[in-house]
Amino acid sequence: MTATATSVAAAPRTKVVRRDIALLRVVAIVGVVMIHVSGLTTTQTTLHGKPVWWTAEVLNIGSRFCVPLFVMVSGALLLRPGSTEPLGSFYRRRLDRLVPALLFWYLTYALFTQFVLDAPKRPLTVIAVALAGRTYTALYFFWLILGLYLVTPALRKVVGDLDQRALLRLALAVTAITCAWQTTTAFIGAHSRINVVATPTAFTYWMPYVGYFLLGAALAQRPVPRSVAPRAAAGFAAATLVNVWQASGHVPHALAWVSPVSYHGWLTAVATVSLFLLGGALLPSSAERPGPLMRLVEVLGGLTLGVFAMHLLVLYGLQHAGLLTVVHGASRLLELGYLAGATLVLSFLAAWVLSRLPGARRLV
Repeated sequence: MTATATSVAAAPRTKVVRRDIALLRVVAIVGVVMIHVSGLTTTQTTLHGKPVWWTAEVLNIGSRFCVPLFVMVSGALLLRPGSTEPLGSFYRRRLDRLVPALLFWYLTYALFTQFVLDAPKRPLTVIAVALAGRTYTALYFFWLILGLYLVTPALRKVVGDLDQRALLRLALAVTAITCAWQTTTAFIGAHSRINVVATPTAFTYWMPYVGYFLLGAALAQRPVPRSVAPRAAAGFAAATLVNVWQASGHVPHALAWVSPVSYHGWLTAVATVSLFLLGGALLPSSAERPGPLMRLVEVLGGLTLGVFAMHLLVLYGLQHAGLLTVVHGASRLLELGYLAGATLVLSFLAAWVLSRLPGARRLV
């Protein structure tokens, strides 16, 4: 990963528009949906070893790049060198959209849990689980992005004081520290009874992702040479295959703590950075107007926040629609394909509809 990233650092500096950012957003949100669609299938012990179970494992573990990739894309957009945006203007523009969305969707899922899932909680408990990011699956991402937004002005000063090579080395070092922390906690947990894994809260979710945030900024400063594509593809494939291999249970015990299958694992870092570089190499920057397909990708890329917010409700609706027996997850390949495809299509469609409504645009 370091060698590949360093080769990008050697490229000449040019002012360009990244054509791959929208595509990477779409890829990341597809990964998020695949993790949640496949989750229940991977936990069904009666399906272990069957084609549907392995397919679900590939979708689930192979998509662990999704959150770090979102963060890298955000870093590429927010930490552009030379930005002179005033502090107040920056916070107004970003928080004016994110904070209403955070409050609305947390309230929506709190009501959903309370009345649809019939899991009532006391008001103080609702607030506590919200601050822990546990109101419903994956809502912690709102806190993660909010935290990164709050520290962006300070990080912009760091980016502005470093050349691209120095920024890249710093980003790789911070990312490596996060991965080493994950390995250390996994090792301690595997070889002792000490519980060193602290529960993250609304105030700390962003911290392990600063390295990825800086990596996105460093790698977006120069175009990615097309020659990087084969190595990036190989890095992504190798890291993903080893991560998926861990699901088989027939792997060296040490691998489970050396590189856990998590958003902070070493192999996930390799897969994420490789995918980011691959996107830049396959979709080089261009001054030309995008074609119809690229315009569609750009539209879809702009809907990813809405898809993230709504896909869990869409997935629940599909599971209980009665079309197939998937209340407890897919048990056949047809069911898995149905849940994956329908959740994606309906979530994008719902996000697009809301984006066209003046009163709802800020929520998606």
